[in-house]
Amino acid sequence: MNKILIVAPRADLHASAVDWGLRQLGLRPVLWDWAEFPANQTVSLSVGADGQASLRLTVQGEQHDGPFDAIWWRRRTRPVAPAGAHPDDVKVIERQSEQFLRAVLPLAAHGGTLWVNEPGAARSADNKALQLVAAQRVGFRIPATLMGNAPDTVRAFLAAQGGTLAHKGFAPMRWENEDGTLTFDRTARVGAAQLASDFALSACPSIYQELLAKQYELRVTVMGRRVLATHVDSQRDGPTTDWRYEGDRGRRSLSAAQLPAELEDRCVRLCAELGLSFGCIDLVVTPDGEVVFLEVNEAGQFVFNESVDPSIPMLDAFCRYLGGIANDRGQGAISLRAYKQSDVARQLFGAA
Repeated sequence: MNKILIVAPRADLHASAVDWGLRQLGLRPVLWDWAEFPANQTVSLSVGADGQASLRLTVQGEQHDGPFDAIWWRRRTRPVAPAGAHPDDVKVIERQSEQFLRAVLPLAAHGGTLWVNEPGAARSADNKALQLVAAQRVGFRIPATLMGNAPDTVRAFLAAQGGTLAHKGFAPMRWENEDGTLTFDRTARVGAAQLASDFALSACPSIYQELLAKQYELRVTVMGRRVLATHVDSQRDGPTTDWRYEGDRGRRSLSAAQLPAELEDRCVRLCAELGLSFGCIDLVVTPDGEVVFLEVNEAGQFVFNESVDPSIPMLDAFCRYLGGIANDRGQGAISLRAYKQSDVARQLFGAA
C-alpha cells in the first residue's frame, strides 16, 4: 500500500478533498500541516553512521514513519510557537522550526518517490521567463513578451504592438488600500495612458505582452501522462482580459474538453521540460484556431473545474494519480460532490 504525505493546511479545500478521496480508495495519507508544529506535532530525524536517514512524524497523535511513496507539496504553512513560549523566544522557535522542517522534507522521500512537485523544480518552474522559453521549445506559440522596468523600452514595445498591451505581475498579489478596499494584481489591458509615468514604469518591473485576440481559452491540467482539459468560453458574454477574476461570469462558461493527441502530448512534454509531474496550463485559442501558451501554474487550483462541470473527474483523477491507482472511476464515489456531502467537508466548511 502506497504511503502518501500531503504537505498543506488542514483546512485547505484541495488537500482535504484529496485526503478524503484517498481514504475512499483504501489509503491512509498523512496530512502534514506545518502550522501545527511544534505545538501539536513531533518530528524526529535520525541519520546513522552509514548515512541512512530515519524519519518519524507524530501528527494528530499518530506516528508515521518515512520514507513516503508520494509527496504532494501542496501549500506549506509556517510553524507556530506553542502557547506559553516567552515572547522573546517566539521568532527563534518559529525560524528554527521552519528551517528544520525544510531540512527534513527531502529525507521524507526515497529514490522512487512521486513528488507533486519537488520543491526545487517547483520554484524553478514558477519563473515566468523560463516558462515561455520552455513552451516555445516544445512547440507552443508564445506571445511577444517584454519584462523589465526601462520606460523607453516599454513604450517602444507598446508602439510595436499597436498601442495596446497585456500587463501582468510576476506573482499573484493583493493589497489593502487606505480606504479599506482591496486591489488585485490581475492581467490588465494597458495603453499609452496607463504607461505615461516614468516613475511608475521604473519603480516596479512588470510583464508586458502582445494582447491576444481570443476565440476561447483552455485550462489544461497535467497529472503525469494524463491530461484533463477544460474549455473556457471566456468571451461568451463580451471581451474579457482575465476570466479568472470575472467571478461567476468567468466560471460559469467552463465545460469539459477533449484535446487533440498532439496538443495533449505537448502539454505533457512542457511539464517534463520544467521538471513537473503536475501542472495547470493556461492557453488561448485565437479566432483563426491558433493555440497560444500563456503560463503554467505548478500548484494550480483544479477542483473548481469539477464544481462547474461534474463530468470533469478532477478529484478522482488526482487521487488515483497520487495514490498510484489505475484510472477507473468505478462507482464514481471519488467526486467533488460526494466530498462536499461528507462529514469531513461539513466539519471544515459547513453545509454543502
